[in-house]
Amino acid sequence: MNDIRIDGKGTIAGGEYGAIKVNGFAQSEGDVRAASVDVDGTMNCRGSLTADLLDCDGAMKIEADLRVKKMMVDGMLRVTSGREIEAEELFCDGSLHIDGQISADKMVVNGLIRAREIVGDQITISSSVGRLARLFIHNGSKADLIEATTIRLSGVTAKAVNGQDIVVGPFCEIDSLDCSGTLSVDPTATIQRATGSFVRNDR
Repeated sequence: MNDIRIDGKGTIAGGEYGAIKVNGFAQSEGDVRAASVDVDGTMNCRGSLTADLLDCDGAMKIEADLRVKKMMVDGMLRVTSGREIEAEELFCDGSLHIDGQISADKMVVNGLIRAREIVGDQITISSSVGRLARLFIHNGSKADLIEATTIRLSGVTAKAVNGQDIVVGPFCEIDSLDCSGTLSVDPTATIQRATGSFVRNDR
């Protein structure tokens, strides 16, 4: 498999590659598979992207499904057309926006995220409302549904949160919460309705 490096402007045809490195502007015209994708510039994917490792420090737009083993987003990544992100591990200190679902075994978000559904095993979303929020997404992180075994949230607005062990941190706004294990709620958080056989463990 060939490696590709784009420092200026270039096009990536659909196919299988080794390492893809984008420092300038790149556009892929078909479904792309790669061992690793490293974006410090701008990359627009007209098809799906499958990779073992995705590292986005720049800006990416993907118009189909994204499937990775590990992804790190320190820049901005957007998946359009109601598609899906599948990852084993997802780390985001930047901005991640998808109209559809994110599925990840382990997710740690210290930046900002918006999705219709976020599902997994261990989900941690700690969104600030400082400079990063004002630059990218107003009003913090949002999701219609967050569902996982272990959930830790801060600065998140959600319609529904379902899990076993849940920590609802500062400045969260949740319409409906269902918990089957332990539940901790910060005094600044708002939960409209809480159901399930949980034990309160407020700190």
